[in-house]
Amino acid sequence: MLLEFQNITKSSLLFGSTWLVNSFTITAVLLLILLANLVTYYFHIKDVRPFYFLLCGSILVLYLLPLHKLNIHNYYLKATLIEVFLNIPIFLQGLFSSIHLKNPLIKI
Repeated sequence: MLLEFQNITKSSLLFGSTWLVNSFTITAVLLLILLANLVTYYFHIKDVRPFYFLLCGSILVLYLLPLHKLNIHNYYLKATLIEVFLNIPIFLQGLFSSIHLKNPLIKI
């Protein structure tokens, strides 16, 4: 929830503080969590270590990439890219939770 609040504040810097920013961010979070559950359901993942490296990499990129680099002219493309980019760690955490709930014997 803290990451979602941070993503709302970052998105509001690029779009302005409106209800549209909140709806974009909350919709992106819910869709990526649903996508993580679908990936876990259809693909039987045995090793979660590559996803931990992806999580660390995505957090590092979010920390190092300046936000103004994502400011492009096409509004809908910008909204889609920013919300997916900012919420990738939530998707990866959804994968971890789904995998471990589906098969708790998988080792980290």
